[in-house]
Amino acid sequence: MIRPLAALRTPVVPVLAVAFASAALVIPTAIATGAVAAPVSGAVSGTVTAPARVGTTSAAEADPLSVTIDSMTPSVIPRKGPIRLTGSVTNTSDDPWLDVKIYPRLSFSPFTTSAEVDLAAESDPRLPFGDRITTEGHFDESIASLDPGETRAWSIRVPREVWAAKISGAEGIYQIGVQALAANTDGERPDNAIGRARTFIPLVDVRRPEVPTSIVVPIRGPVERHSDGRLAEVDEWATALGPNGRLAQLASMVDGSDTLPVTWAIDPAIVTAVEQLADGNPPRDLGVPDEEADATEDEETVDEEVPTGAAQAWLDDVTALADAHEVLALPYGDLDVAAASANDGLLYGLSRKLSSDVFKRLKVSATPAVAPPSGLLPGAAIDGIDPGTTMLMSDEAVPGAADDEEESDQPSRLQLGDHQMSLYDATMLNVPAGDVQNALTVRQRTLAEAAVRSLADDTDPLLVNLPTDFDPGTSASDFFAGLDRPFVDVRRLSTNTGGRTREVKQVDYPRRQEQRELGSASFTSARELMEAGATLDDILADTDGIERQTAEEALTYTSYMVRDDQFAAEQLADGATSWLESRLRQVTIEAPSFVILSAANGPFAVKITNGLEVPVTLSIKAHTQDNLEIRAPGTIEIGAKTSRTIQLDATASSIGVHPVDLVATDSQGRPLGSSEEMSVRSNSVGKVIWVILGVGVGILFLAIPVRLIRRYRKSRAA
Repeated sequence: MIRPLAALRTPVVPVLAVAFASAALVIPTAIATGAVAAPVSGAVSGTVTAPARVGTTSAAEADPLSVTIDSMTPSVIPRKGPIRLTGSVTNTSDDPWLDVKIYPRLSFSPFTTSAEVDLAAESDPRLPFGDRITTEGHFDESIASLDPGETRAWSIRVPREVWAAKISGAEGIYQIGVQALAANTDGERPDNAIGRARTFIPLVDVRRPEVPTSIVVPIRGPVERHSDGRLAEVDEWATALGPNGRLAQLASMVDGSDTLPVTWAIDPAIVTAVEQLADGNPPRDLGVPDEEADATEDEETVDEEVPTGAAQAWLDDVTALADAHEVLALPYGDLDVAAASANDGLLYGLSRKLSSDVFKRLKVSATPAVAPPSGLLPGAAIDGIDPGTTMLMSDEAVPGAADDEEESDQPSRLQLGDHQMSLYDATMLNVPAGDVQNALTVRQRTLAEAAVRSLADDTDPLLVNLPTDFDPGTSASDFFAGLDRPFVDVRRLSTNTGGRTREVKQVDYPRRQEQRELGSASFTSARELMEAGATLDDILADTDGIERQTAEEALTYTSYMVRDDQFAAEQLADGATSWLESRLRQVTIEAPSFVILSAANGPFAVKITNGLEVPVTLSIKAHTQDNLEIRAPGTIEIGAKTSRTIQLDATASSIGVHPVDLVATDSQGRPLGSSEEMSVRSNSVGKVIWVILGVGVGILFLAIPVRLIRRYRKSRAA
């Protein structure tokens, strides 16, 4: 079940009660320390404003200390035993801080509805809740000093007798968090906390119903290459694949699922890029070993340390994990499907084929899927998608999603013609700017949503589509272990098919999404890159992979991932095209500027030079404007770094000078870039003229005796 936006616009009395109750509990501490809670727009008014559908919402000025909660054990309020929290604190200011203490806090009253949880999740992090736990031994005081840029770990253990005294004990969703207090170098301690982090912790009876829940884990991101085809930003790839990197932690997160099913959403362009790194990040292969790069940019990056070992290890992990979990195959390059439907209708089919090829090569069973990062597509784009494709869409696609509508009336899926779309809550994982989103916070937010549904006996499917750039952080491996709770039934997306399906005649596609689509220039650059790659691939005798490589590269420049910098993506595509065309121009044709035919037809010679270090096979195409035909061999083979003289035959059907444009092409007639303009003069008009002359002479010879006979008869008559 997907909640309507209207659900967040209605008065939320329980939330206000909790907010005021929480504030009341903090008043004694605030008075004692002089602390004043920062105001929160809309948080304490009678009406809750609908949140923006983006990953973050606005927040107050950042704290000097950035605090994260990286682990919490257990993930729900236990029947007995302590609650343990660990995390880190980083000094993001320019000044050192001394005697840093990390205090835990818990809200007294729980939330019991999705609207209340949403409100709390998107509220200002400075809004106080519950009571700070300051009893000795139950907060972290191990950090004596914290220099600018320094990060230190903290750890807290809260015994049952302490946390139980801080909560009401009613079923629901409690807020739990930590606050950082410290002194400056003058020994002065600010009145307010200078760092904080928060999340949710449910308390749900084990007899409550299970909520079918699917977690979609994305492997997506931008892929950029140098003009010679090598991956750019290798240091960033090394970080992402390293022990605490985003890609490595996503794999660790799924690996920690044990027997719980997970659904991957994988852009195969990421897999191909990591394969290239595992192979040493080679440039495009023209069939010549150790080809030296020409561009200065490329020479500067030749000595980059390529993370071959980390790349291969990640590939091994992901392919092994894919066997145990469901894999959704996104279009290759994470193609901007909406923009492609308007600018180049053939690209979607190409991206699907290349995507399928990658997973087949890896022997990974994958289901074709479309999951736009915004969760939105226009109807025209949906029409171009095969009906059997798995589609993940935002609840904002539901027609009239912003209208007042009861939560129970909201569908879990949309049916548009033959297309069925699974829906997820677009705002569920929104966080205020400055709040850290990692595996711990996403897990607890998921548990909170599942818990309020379980409390309401709502067992419609819960689909959690993790953000495109989601970084689970160092707590990745604990994600699914903490999600394994009696009220959560973790399923593959393909088996989470309950709930209500709504048939619609159209889907909503906001104007703002149209404005964010890639423009036509991006697709023009991509198409030119593919054409150049296909042409070079066609003429090279010892390689057949350049056409595929350049098509894959072109698709990464028509990706959702480049929407925020389309011009830079176009420049990268144009740079790669220039690199390819510079190779094509090394195959040249030389012809005489003027050829005179002594008859209606005759031969003449042209010189073909191959400046590449590999043999090529090409053709010559002649463009003429009048009655002249040029015949050339169907295919011409030229060795590496050699020249060859080729004889062409010209046939003219009229007398005069004929302009000719000779073009070197591949077997499909695509020009290589080299051409020669020449002229052919014909002094003879061939057999037709001779026939005409012969007939004329014959008539002349017949006319002579006739004339003589007539003259003789005329003289006799006289």
